[in-house]
Amino acid sequence: MASVQTALADGEKAIDNISLASQSQSQQTMTKEKNAADSVIDAVASKAKAVIDGLTPLSDKAAREIQIDQDAAAAKAAIVQATNAAEITKAQNAGTDRLNADTAAAQLQSQKEAAAAALTQYGQAAKDKIAVLPDLTPDQINQADAEIAAAVKAGLGQIAAATDTNGVTTALNNSQAAVDQVAAAAANISGQTVESARTQAKTAIDNASGQAKATINGLTALVASQKGADKAKVDQDAAAAKAQIDQATTTQAIQQELDDGLATIQKDVANSIFVNIKADADNQLAVYGQAAKDKIDKLPNLTPDEIAQADREIDEIIAQGKQAIALAAAENEVKVALQTNEEEIDGVVANVQAESDR
Repeated sequence: MASVQTALADGEKAIDNISLASQSQSQQTMTKEKNAADSVIDAVASKAKAVIDGLTPLSDKAAREIQIDQDAAAAKAAIVQATNAAEITKAQNAGTDRLNADTAAAQLQSQKEAAAAALTQYGQAAKDKIAVLPDLTPDQINQADAEIAAAVKAGLGQIAAATDTNGVTTALNNSQAAVDQVAAAAANISGQTVESARTQAKTAIDNASGQAKATINGLTALVASQKGADKAKVDQDAAAAKAQIDQATTTQAIQQELDDGLATIQKDVANSIFVNIKADADNQLAVYGQAAKDKIDKLPNLTPDEIAQADREIDEIIAQGKQAIALAAAENEVKVALQTNEEEIDGVVANVQAESDR
């Protein structure tokens, strides 16, 4: 009987030893699995913080890295509480999912901040461009600025509300397109103003050149070839003025080109009038000289030689008078040259008249 009890006790002890060994092995396996899961969590957390640290821009970088540490700690706490391999795996997967979600959220926020900055800069660049557009009134510039500010504000709201990268990109693109529409409208207004001024200026040049050519046509002392040359000069100067007007990009520049063109055309007319004055003076001097010759030819008691000598003197006076007229730089100088030489012709006539009266 004693031997049976001893055998029973030995058997139970052996079973206990086997159970304890099995439990110890199971605990070792659980510890290894938990340690491995912790390592995975640490690696994912470290990678997540490295990614977040490299995000630019990101205004709340420090807070997001703290969130990573908190979520990693929570995951590791859940792993500690796990009682079997399945629970360890579940806690590990939940932790890595949370850490990956933290990273994705940080990346989305960085994209949002970059898009917001890009949109703000885009709007300011559009405002700067509009500010230098020619011939917009202050009210028109202010209106365009207000519309751009509204488009940027709406875009920032859309970017903030976006739930993924595609949403951010779409919000940015749409808002930039809205800014472009405002800028294009302002540029169109500016262009219409400039084009209207350009058309009016060219019309003024055409009218001035037409009047100039009409004036030249009416100058009676100019020969046909001189009139043709002078009118061609007017056409050339009008064409040059219109070409400059086409190149001008502001109403102020257009006005300057118009003023310059009109001044040139008026100068052409003044030159033609001055040439006409000289030609008329030449004609008057020639007529005056011929009348003097005719008068001398009818005087009594003069020999043919005396008449011929008087004619030569008159011809010389006419020649020198025409030279003086040609060299005159002003209308008054033409008048002086004509009067002076007519008086010299009168002197010749007076001398011949005295000879005739003797």
